[in-house]
Amino acid sequence: GTNPVKVLLNVDEEDIFIAEKNFKDYSRKLALWKLHCYRINKKLKPNELVITADTTVVFNNMVFGKPKNAFEAKQILLKLRGNTHTVTTGVVVLEGNKVFSFTKSTIVNFRQYSTVEIDDYIQTGLPFDRAGSYGIQDKPFLPVDSYVGCYLNVIGLPLCEIQSVFSCLSRKINTLECSTTCRSELSAKELKN
Repeated sequence: GTNPVKVLLNVDEEDIFIAEKNFKDYSRKLALWKLHCYRINKKLKPNELVITADTTVVFNNMVFGKPKNAFEAKQILLKLRGNTHTVTTGVVVLEGNKVFSFTKSTIVNFRQYSTVEIDDYIQTGLPFDRAGSYGIQDKPFLPVDSYVGCYLNVIGLPLCEIQSVFSCLSRKINTLECSTTCRSELSAKELKN
């Protein structure tokens, strides 16, 4: 079996953002940079499996990561309200000397939520750990009206894509049935309406 360990790294994302003009590649480069930082700070075991990821929200050529404070979270949520944006996650998978990287994008449409809803949501503290200041799964806020693509990508880790990378690796890793999970999330969304 696999026993995942979450490691938090202090990565200066601003340097990468300034150098990268391609929004889609920005998330992948952040994930690659996180892997680089991990390799510098940790002694890798033979065939150790390492997954790094970074998710960004892009709207009108603006890239939103995690907000720094309540004011920034509110400004982001006001900009996204009633609009369509793209969520892109860059993922890097390392095992031994094999490195795979990819990006996954999902189109997300936001509903017209109120300023009071924004303020209440910010009070929960949830926006501060979310790219674009929101989580598609965060109740009772639920800002998403609809989306085209992968639900798990919007959460921040597109497991279906990772599962396809695992099929290229030397070990068998059991993951969930992604299509069933995505369907159940869509069904739950349909039931809510």
